[in-house]
This record gives sequence, C-alpha cells and structure tokens, in this order.
Amino acid sequence: MKYIIDNSHDFFHALITTIRQDIINNSYEKRSFKEVYAEYNKTAKKTLSTTSLITELMYLHT
Repeated sequence: MKYIIDNSHDFFHALITTIRQDIINNSYEKRSFKEVYAEYNKTAKKTLSTTSLITELMYLHT
C-alpha cells in the first residue's frame, strides 16, 4: 500500500511540474506519462546527487 501511495505522489508531482512548465513557457506539448515521469525522475536524481555532494563537501570542510 505504501508503494502505491509513494508512486501516486510522484505521479501528481510530475503532472503539476509539467503543467507549471507549460504555463511558464506559454506552450502545450502533448506527452505521455512515461515521458513526464522519466523527466521528473531525472531532475529529482540530479537534485539529490547535487544535495548529497554539497552535504559531503560541507562535512569535509568542518
């Protein structure tokens, strides 16, 4: 059950992010859910890796 709830959260987050991007860019691009979800996950992974790198650098600096 937790798996379903976690994935539905990711789905809605990807959907909202896509809508925001379309509004900001004043464009509409019909894309499949797989494309939107893959783009969201790619962005999320980059953010997580950047955050962990910054955390690691801060730890090494102290």
